[in-house]
Amino acid sequence: MKNSLIGFIIRLVLLTIFSFGVHYSVLNWGLEVSGMYYSLWIIYVYLFSLTLLIYLGLYYLSKFLKDYVGMGFLIGVVIKMLASFLLFIPLINLDGYNYLADILNFFIPYFIFLIFETIGAISLINKK
Repeated sequence: MKNSLIGFIIRLVLLTIFSFGVHYSVLNWGLEVSGMYYSLWIIYVYLFSLTLLIYLGLYYLSKFLKDYVGMGFLIGVVIKMLASFLLFIPLINLDGYNYLADILNFFIPYFIFLIFETIGAISLINKK
């Protein structure tokens, strides 16, 4: 079981590096997007940290309460969603600021990390 934790962390680091590289390249190659409220590396560090914390919680939950991993995943996703909403409150309150690019810049990687987190949670649930 310890190997699954180390494997998840390694895959998460690789996913973060790869998706950040692709995202950064797309923004700098074809789209001239300047003046973003949150920089790209802050978004990826934020999502990496939340995904890692939720998976660590699920991993330790699976060691003690195997039947509640699915519920723990749902609670983690709701907390992650609320934390992401709180991150955008200052941006939404700006008058005259077009934040559509910022929202896309955040939520495309958000869903990539969410899919990865879901696959990790499913693997923990199936190890019962």
